[in-house]
Amino acid sequence: MQNKELVNVVNNLIQINRDRIEGYRKAQEEIKDMDVDLHALFGQKIGQSEDFNRELEPVVTNQGGELEQDTTTRGKLYRTWMDFKATITGNSREAILNSCAYGEKAALDEYEDAMESSTEISSDIRQTIMDQREKIQSSLNTIEKYSEVHQKVSS
Repeated sequence: MQNKELVNVVNNLIQINRDRIEGYRKAQEEIKDMDVDLHALFGQKIGQSEDFNRELEPVVTNQGGELEQDTTTRGKLYRTWMDFKATITGNSREAILNSCAYGEKAALDEYEDAMESSTEISSDIRQTIMDQREKIQSSLNTIEKYSEVHQKVSS
């Protein structure tokens, strides 16, 4: 029997991870060639989101649900805004890091919503969601540290 609510909750997380993948790919395109540290970091975050989705997708299929194949509307709007902002302000390291931090905060919000959902979620799936949320929080902390270091160096 399909638990449609669980499928929806998990599909939302899959979509936000697709947003992360697209956002970090966009960030990789925007950084300068000399920012190899950020290029590597963003590549790690892309891989992390792909891993997260490999963990989440069986939850949907095991419930008889269909996997979402797209990103979120909010993510698409955000990337459009990033393009617009980059045109106006340029692709500075600080602006790119701020955009990535914004994206991580959006992902954290989705994970919080999943955890606070009234949907029945088994303990193993709940643990997977909590572990992924912690890793996204760690990613946000890392990005914020890069930003702080950049601001100190620029001042």
